[in-house]
Amino acid sequence: MDLILSKSNYILNNNFIIKYYESRSIEEIQNKVSNLLWQFNRSYAYSLLRNDNSEGKLKVKFGINEEGKVVDFLILESNIADKKLINEVSETIKKCRFSKIRNPNDITYVV
Repeated sequence: MDLILSKSNYILNNNFIIKYYESRSIEEIQNKVSNLLWQFNRSYAYSLLRNDNSEGKLKVKFGINEEGKVVDFLILESNIADKKLINEVSETIKKCRFSKIRNPNDITYVV
C-alpha cells in the first residue's frame, strides 16, 4: 500500500495487491484504509509544523488475520525524513480492525 504525502495532495494510492484466502474483499480493505485518511492527514499536518518541507512516500505491507487484526506489519520503502510521522502512520494502520473471517490461520496480505 502506498501512502503519498505532499503539500499539494494527501493521497492514499489505492494500488493494493491482495492475496485472497477467504472472503475479505478489496472494497472492504480500501474503505477501511480510506477511512483512516483523516488520521494520516492530521499526522501530516503536525509534521508540516515541525518541518515545512516534509513530504514523501511510504510503502507498507501488512497482513490481516482471521480475527481482523493487523499482523506482520512491515515498511517496505520510505523516503520520508520525519520518523515521528512514519511512526504515527504505522501505529494508525496497526490499530486498524477489519472484519473477522471463518477460516482459522488465514491471513489476507496487503501490499
